[in-house]
Amino acid sequence: MTLNPIAVPAVLPDEPAPAGGTGRSVLGAFRANRLAILGAAYVVLLVLFCFVGPLLHPTNQTNGNAAILSSVPQNGPPSLKYPFGTDNNSFDEMGRVMFGGQADIEVALAAALIATILGVIWGAIAGYIGGVTDSIMMRLVDAILSIPGLLLLVVLADIFHPSTVLLILLVGFVAWLVPARLVRGETLTLRTREYVLAVKVAGGSARRVVFRHIIPNAIGTILVNASFQIADAILFLATLGYLGLGIQPPGTDWGTMLSTALANGALQNDYWWEILAPGFAIMSAVVAFNFIGDGLRNALEVRLRP
Repeated sequence: MTLNPIAVPAVLPDEPAPAGGTGRSVLGAFRANRLAILGAAYVVLLVLFCFVGPLLHPTNQTNGNAAILSSVPQNGPPSLKYPFGTDNNSFDEMGRVMFGGQADIEVALAAALIATILGVIWGAIAGYIGGVTDSIMMRLVDAILSIPGLLLLVVLADIFHPSTVLLILLVGFVAWLVPARLVRGETLTLRTREYVLAVKVAGGSARRVVFRHIIPNAIGTILVNASFQIADAILFLATLGYLGLGIQPPGTDWGTMLSTALANGALQNDYWWEILAPGFAIMSAVVAFNFIGDGLRNALEVRLRP
C-alpha cells in the first residue's frame, strides 16, 4: 500500500504570522501609554543633549589647558554661562554631563545588545534541545547567577582595569543570564507548537527551527527585556564609576562625576549642583527606559488577546 506524502502548510493556523493589523494594534497600545511615550521622548532628547549638545555648547570638560581653566570659576554655582555650574577642577558641569552621558549611553546600549544576543541564543538552544544539554547549560547559568552580579562586576573590573570596550564586555557578561532564562522558558512552550513540529516533520534543521520560528515568536519577551537591560546597564556603570572603576580620565561618566564631587567635599561645602546634575541624569535615564519597557510589555500583550 502506498502512503500519500504529508502536506505541510507553509504557515499553520496557530503560528503568529506577521500582520499589519497586529502591528498597528501594538503600536496603538504603546502610543496610548502616556508614560511609555514620555519615556521614549525623554530618551530621544537625552541622546540629542549628549551627542548634539557639545556642538551647540562648546565645553572645556576634557580640555586641560591652564589658560582656559583659569578663566572659569572653581565650584561656581549655576549661571547663565554655566547652567549646571562648575566643579572643583573648573570644568563645566553641563559639558561633563554631556560627555559622561555619551559614555553611559554607548556602554549601556552595546552591553545590552551583547547580553541580549548571547542570552537569546543560549536560552533558545538550551530550551529547544532539552535533556542533558539543557540541564548542563542552565546549571551553568544558575551557578553564575548565584554570585551577586554587582560583586562579580566589581571584581572583574578591578582585575582587568576597565576601558570603554572592556566595560561593555563586562556588563554584557553579567547581564546575559536573565534573557537566557526568559528565552529558555519561552522556547519550552514554543517547541511544542504545531508549526514547529511540522517543520521538524518536513526535515527542517534545528538551526532553522530556532532562528526562523522560535526566536522570532519570542520577540516580545526579547524586546521588553532588552529595554530593562539598558536601564540595568546604566545603573551598573554608574555604580562602577562611583567606586572609581568606570570611565577613566580624561573621559568621564555619571557615576564617576558623583564620586568625584563627593570626594571633593560637595556635601560638606553645599556644592549641590555637582551632585544634582549627574544624579538626576542617572535617575531620569533609568526611569525613562523602564517606562519604555513597561509600555512595550503592555502593548505586546495585544498579540496574545483573542
